[in-house]
Amino acid sequence: MVSTIELNQLRLDTEDLLPDTCTIQTLTRTKDSLGGWSNSWSNTYTSVACRIWQKVGRESVVGAQPVEVTRWILNLH
Repeated sequence: MVSTIELNQLRLDTEDLLPDTCTIQTLTRTKDSLGGWSNSWSNTYTSVACRIWQKVGRESVVGAQPVEVTRWILNLH
């Protein structure tokens, strides 16, 4: 069993690990009159504890041109 003191400390530790907040959106697709789709986004969750950080970038070649490829990682609570 986790004590109240331990639980509070775990919460504080989590806040240190996830210092940012983000909004999670949900996509709704509706058929339009031309047979295609219309997209709309709505905020499903707001103020979600998170951390976003950049993974080491690298260089790649696209269309015979060098480009920088950057990857991002999002951690959520």
